[in-house]
Amino acid sequence: MPSKSNKSTNSENLSPSVNTSTLEGIHDALKQINCRLDRYDKLTTEVSDLKADIWEQEGISQQLKSVAADTDHNSADIESLKAENKKLRDELNLVRSVVIKMDKKITYMESELTDLRSRSMRDNILVHNFAYSDGENLLHDVPAKIKEHLGVDVKFIRIHRNGVRREGYRRPVTITGKLEDRNLKDVLLRAQKDARNNGKQVPFFITAQEPISITENRKKMYEISDNLKKNAQTNAKVSKGKIMLPNGHEYVEEVSPLQNCDVLSSNAELLDQIKDTEVVTPPPMQKDGNTFIAEASIVKSVTEVNNLHWKVRCGRSTASADHHILVYRFKDERGKIHQSYHDDGEYGAGRRLLKYMINTEINNCAVVICRWKGNRFLGYDRFSIMEELVCMSADELYSE
Repeated sequence: MPSKSNKSTNSENLSPSVNTSTLEGIHDALKQINCRLDRYDKLTTEVSDLKADIWEQEGISQQLKSVAADTDHNSADIESLKAENKKLRDELNLVRSVVIKMDKKITYMESELTDLRSRSMRDNILVHNFAYSDGENLLHDVPAKIKEHLGVDVKFIRIHRNGVRREGYRRPVTITGKLEDRNLKDVLLRAQKDARNNGKQVPFFITAQEPISITENRKKMYEISDNLKKNAQTNAKVSKGKIMLPNGHEYVEEVSPLQNCDVLSSNAELLDQIKDTEVVTPPPMQKDGNTFIAEASIVKSVTEVNNLHWKVRCGRSTASADHHILVYRFKDERGKIHQSYHDDGEYGAGRRLLKYMINTEINNCAVVICRWKGNRFLGYDRFSIMEELVCMSADELYSE
């Protein structure tokens, strides 16, 4: 009996302990379930918010659709711009081709005009340094003096001085005369040469009248020929408007003159080559509406001279100049002197500037003088301005 009592007592003692543990476990489980439900509610809310952000009227989906539509619109605009750009490039190339063709035609027409001028002047002579006389009668006085000093009888159809007598100028104004017999032109020139060779003093001198372009071109060819004989010991000869070398080949200048059509035909490779050419530009000079700008560079090779020449001719601010006078002088690695010029229609300028560089010992230098003409003729003053610009350019180059 006691035994049974003990057993009952033990069961009563254990039962509350087991029930309490089970309840705590259930309570903890319920807490976890509530936490998960709370998290689920939050996730559900977040998902709903995301759906709203994506699908509502101002949502991401709508914005993406708008961006896509804008992209399509921009793509269409870009394609339209590409097509328009291509059309503009084609039109620009067409205009360039037409201008090149026109420039070539103008060059040809200028050549034809020079030939016509030359033909119209074939009967003419120029009499230089013929002294003034009171009440002069050139139609009588000039033939009489020619007969006296050169022994040739000539008659003129017409004869006149090429301007009025100017105070302060000691040299008389040149005379232009049209011969009755054109064959006497060569006779006069030979008689004058013979008189000079015999040491006879003649108070005037005679030249054939020709277009200035032909005269200047001939002078330059003889300068180059003499320079080749002196420095290269090459017996070059001027023949029929060309410089011929002993091997029978025609002499070609190291730096070729540039025409507008050459500049318009320049390609991207050339422009990339010349862009790094370092150039100095002294302050421009102006007189009577004429503007002069110099661009210069230190050079030690023909390539560097060409680069400067091209850069100035292709420059936005200098391409429009009426004349681009190039003059250069440098000594190469072997000690050979290279020097020349291009007048670009400003006849006499290049020769004078090169002489100035030689006299002032300006070496390893190339200068391009750009001139925009005004409405007044400057005469020899323009050469003085150009010489000053060459001097300023050299000073700036050598001071760096």
